[in-house]
Amino acid sequence: MGAGDLGPVRLNRNTMNLLLSGGLGIDAVLREDAQKVLDKARAIAPVDSGEYRDSLHIESFIRRERSGTTRKIYRVVASAPHSRLVEFQASTLAKAANAPMGRRGRRR
Repeated sequence: MGAGDLGPVRLNRNTMNLLLSGGLGIDAVLREDAQKVLDKARAIAPVDSGEYRDSLHIESFIRRERSGTTRKIYRVVASAPHSRLVEFQASTLAKAANAPMGRRGRRR
């Protein structure tokens, strides 16, 4: 083993499932990051009538993988009828998702 190698690692399936499904405080971290993306998207969204900006929101769901693990997912979406057109022209959600987060060295 080289310097810094920990050797073989055995992961506990139950603990990993708990982490991936949002347990042990992970849910709060995921929700916080989604809220930051939402706030940024609302701040930079183009506004004509305000319908697009006002339709931005967070969705959450549990996704079950083929392996049997589950994952807690948060995503920021827009539900206005013309959201796809606005996103195609302005890339609001893409820009917001790639903006610096400023927390614990993540996406600065």
